[in-house]
Amino acid sequence: LGKVERMTLILDLSKELETRLRTAARAEGTDEVEAVRHLLERALPREETTTPEERARRADELFAQWAAEDAKLTPNERAAEDARWAEIDAELAEGLALRNVDVSDVE
Repeated sequence: LGKVERMTLILDLSKELETRLRTAARAEGTDEVEAVRHLLERALPREETTTPEERARRADELFAQWAAEDAKLTPNERAAEDARWAEIDAELAEGLALRNVDVSDVE
């Protein structure tokens, strides 16, 4: 068997963050070390080992899944979803417009 590499970290946490970590660990039914390990597993990207073809196949499967889900929507659900997408588009447009505001003369 190959050698398992490990990393030991020492974290300087504020009391507030330490309390939040302990609370999260208890909620998961584990200790603080395992809670941090789970957080890192979820937060950090994995090394990409799939081929471009595999990624394309997975994307096609996801689009097919979404199409199947959309096909099951009632007319009222479809209208509500379309309205929410219109809101998102408007919010994005507003956010983009705000990014282009000239603030050079603001003190």
